[in-house]
Amino acid sequence: EAIWTDAAGGSFIYDEIHAYETGRLGMILATMKYAVQELGAHIFVMSATLPSRLKGILQEILPESTPILASEQTFQRFRRHEVRILPYGLLAKESIARIRQDADSGKAVLVVANTVQRVQTLWQQPGADAQLLHGRFHADDRNKKEEELRKRQGVGVRQLDQPVLLVATQVVEVSLNVDFDVLYSDPAPLEALLQRFGRINRKQQKISPEPKPVYVCSEIPEGCPVYQRHLVESALGALLTWDEKVLEESKIQKILDNIYAGDYGNHWERQIRGAINQFERDALASSRPFISDERISDAFYELFDGHEVLPYDCLEEYR
Repeated sequence: EAIWTDAAGGSFIYDEIHAYETGRLGMILATMKYAVQELGAHIFVMSATLPSRLKGILQEILPESTPILASEQTFQRFRRHEVRILPYGLLAKESIARIRQDADSGKAVLVVANTVQRVQTLWQQPGADAQLLHGRFHADDRNKKEEELRKRQGVGVRQLDQPVLLVATQVVEVSLNVDFDVLYSDPAPLEALLQRFGRINRKQQKISPEPKPVYVCSEIPEGCPVYQRHLVESALGALLTWDEKVLEESKIQKILDNIYAGDYGNHWERQIRGAINQFERDALASSRPFISDERISDAFYELFDGHEVLPYDCLEEYR
């Protein structure tokens, strides 16, 4: 009740809305619609990746919205990345040898894998003095790691003569304003890969005018269904045309639209609209002030596959 009251007439920024998580996106869009239509809120949506199909749904929710696009001159200034597609997996001996070579040469190297287990496997490789970051550290440890990373690799503060090797999951894509020289990544949907690319050569104009390499492994790992296979394969197919070329930021919109076109795009849109309707029906329409609903509470916890646990040696501090 307090949150809804605070939201009435408020102004909100939705940063980096991504299309590939349809269930979560449906809840976000339904809440956005409620905030605008019922609470008189004002919404600003910003993202490096907005497929035209998603833009269409946003324009329905925000009928008086005005699009703001970067100019061609801005796109030309941000030619920061040279795409390299590797014909093997991130855990292959060839990838590990390349990563070690770049780290030993003094570069700041970022390696991103799609699961915690794969990250831990990379981190345990002999001879690699790597730092580790993923979402399963408890809050204090993760905050310390991220703060140390920002001090050492943050945009505008990193020291060019200090090599570093960071092995991380998708947590590095979100909110960390860090700057590396080279990326090695598991394959992922295009939106996720572009977020990973964004951590490379981030302060391009002031540190280095030359594009920096971003390596994407083409082997899709078995047994880690983090993303829809179709979206991963589509991203790899799109990036193959840019192999050993500098990625043109102005072309990304067309690439995204192609991925969300055709039969898959129709299926995606049905999923999104279904998720919006379901959240409106099961959560927003049945929510009443000062009346709890166990069904909504149960539905909330069903979103999370697992339970939070705490290391035993932190028990006394927690108490």
